[in-house]
Amino acid sequence: MGYLPLFLNVTGVWSLVVGGGGVGRRRIEKIHSCGGRVRVVDPQPQPSWFQPEWGTWLAEPFHTGHLEGVQLVFACATPEVNERVCDAALARGLWIGNSSQPEAGNLIVPASGERGLMAVAVHTHGASPRYAAKTLETILNSLSDEELTKLEVLKELRTRFKKIADPTRKAKMLALLDDFAQ
Repeated sequence: MGYLPLFLNVTGVWSLVVGGGGVGRRRIEKIHSCGGRVRVVDPQPQPSWFQPEWGTWLAEPFHTGHLEGVQLVFACATPEVNERVCDAALARGLWIGNSSQPEAGNLIVPASGERGLMAVAVHTHGASPRYAAKTLETILNSLSDEELTKLEVLKELRTRFKKIADPTRKAKMLALLDDFAQ
């Protein structure tokens, strides 16, 4: 498959999550934790765990008007509803993850996590999401406190070195950081 692994800055970005069950809730909470805003569409009433500052909960069936003003879409309802959401989102050129049929959308959410400044994402192309989660946990747990401290130092130095006016000197200093990272 032709998936490009990347990390998106969703701060202030509106996403649509159709379906507020278990998968939908994980997407909603992740979007919120990353600074995004979420419009949730689910025929069920707003549950107590959903916080109004996260966005809006619309207790109604999905219709294409729900796609207005969003940049990311996550179909987390029944397979039939997900297919309708996916078709409508793709027709509008939106990024869509389909929880019941991942290959029908144009994005897949990998297992991901952070420890300190290290962010890691693992995907198995659908072979085993559980194995991806287990591998992610192994990777994150393998990071030592010293490695995480080293990353903090590298970030601080890189920020300072990028401010150097002389391009030749700046390039040399950044190259030293790359050597130090080895």
